[in-house]
Amino acid sequence: MKIEVNGLVIERLKEKDIELVREWRNSDKVRKNMLYQEIITPEQQIEWFHSINNFNNFYFIVEYKGRKVGLVNIKDIDWDKKQGEAGVFMMEQDLSAVLIPVAGALSISELVVGVFGFKKLFAKVRKDNKTMQKLNKLFGYKKVENQENENKDYDKYYITPDSYNKHSSKWIKLIHAMGFDTGKLRFFMEPDDYQNDFGSQMEKLLEGSDINFSIESEGENKVYTRFKR
Repeated sequence: MKIEVNGLVIERLKEKDIELVREWRNSDKVRKNMLYQEIITPEQQIEWFHSINNFNNFYFIVEYKGRKVGLVNIKDIDWDKKQGEAGVFMMEQDLSAVLIPVAGALSISELVVGVFGFKKLFAKVRKDNKTMQKLNKLFGYKKVENQENENKDYDKYYITPDSYNKHSSKWIKLIHAMGFDTGKLRFFMEPDDYQNDFGSQMEKLLEGSDINFSIESEGENKVYTRFKR
C-alpha cells in the first residue's frame, strides 16, 4: 500500500527496505531520541519486521520528491478501543527537514482520524528530547496525567480527534505555503497487500470511513482518491 498525502508518498514497509531502516535507526542522529538505544543487528531487524508485519502495526517509508527520507508509524493498535501509538523519525539534513516531519505527522494523524476513526493516539517522547515535546504540544498533544512514577526515560502524550482538528489547520496552511501539496489523499492498494487479509481489511476501513473516495484501477493497483474538499 502506498499513500499520497501532503506532498509525501508514504509506502507500507516491505522486507526489501528493512536494512535501510536499520541503518537509519542505528545512526547517532536517530538513536539518541529512541527509547531503545542499543545497536540493532540484521537478525534482530528481521525478527522485528516479522512481528510488526500485520494489521495491528502500520510502518511507512516516507518519500519526499523521490527521496526516501524517514519512517512514520502507528503501532500496537487496539481496534476495539480505537487507539494506537504514533512514531516518526526523519533522516533529512537540508532546509526542508524542518517541515518534512510536520507533514509526516499530519499525514499519520489524518489517516488515524479520517480513516481509522481513532478516539486517541498516543506518543512516547524522551524526557531529554525538548524539541519533540514542544512540537507535540503545538500539534495538540497533551501529557498523560499521573505518570510521574511510571518510567524515568520518557513521558507519554495523547491526542484526540477534537484536538487534532483544532490544531491541524494552521500546520496545513504552513506546509502549503512552503510548497507541500496539501489536500490530496490517494491510497494505492497493491497486489502484495492481498497476499493475506491486509488488503481486504484496509478496503473495509476506506469504504466505511466518513471520507468520500472515488475508486478506480491503475495498472495492477486499486486506487482510492478523496474527492476535493
